[in-house]
Amino acid sequence: MTEQNPHWPALPLEAWEPTRATLHMWTQIVGKVRLALSPYMNHWWQVPLYVSARGLTTSPIPYEGETFEIVFDFIAHNLLIEKNDGTTKTLRLAPRSVAEFYADVMAALRSLGIAVKIWTMPVEIPNPIPFDQDRTHASYDPDYANRFWRILVSVDAIFKEFRGRFIGKASPVHFFWGSFDLAVTRFPVAARRKFPAPIGSRARPIRTR
Repeated sequence: MTEQNPHWPALPLEAWEPTRATLHMWTQIVGKVRLALSPYMNHWWQVPLYVSARGLTTSPIPYEGETFEIVFDFIAHNLLIEKNDGTTKTLRLAPRSVAEFYADVMAALRSLGIAVKIWTMPVEIPNPIPFDQDRTHASYDPDYANRFWRILVSVDAIFKEFRGRFIGKASPVHFFWGSFDLAVTRFPVAARRKFPAPIGSRARPIRTR
């Protein structure tokens, strides 16, 4: 992996760790907004974010007869909150503490008439600091954030091809903000299919162990 490859840019952990740690908390804040307002789905599939053409998105979130979406734009380096009535709020992605980011996101949502309360304790990390008290994580390097997203775009395409070859139940390709990683799940199927394969299907029988 080299910096010259636009699809797999270099992302040395030591160099981008401060940005990674901060961005992890920012995605948890946005992800918890989706968690709080979205109807439950099996396997908690209403929780993750998704790779988009510009960054990461919640996808549309229903709210009191309307819908809105929150997008991390890692090209222009903005956080966009967009409602279906055309109103928007934009927050600049730049070095700022998790506490400041949390306050700004909540204020932006309120200004759009969206009332939401989230649990402010981060999950799936050691020694968590509540979002509204976290002034430790306050880094954002736009170059490293963009590199991370470009790698996600490449992995997202690979995962979708991997998922598409499977005829059984499979999850979407999604970004879990708790663990801060991209995932796809293919579920076991019966050793012997009880239904004919679709015409033109290239799938082979799958055996579970």
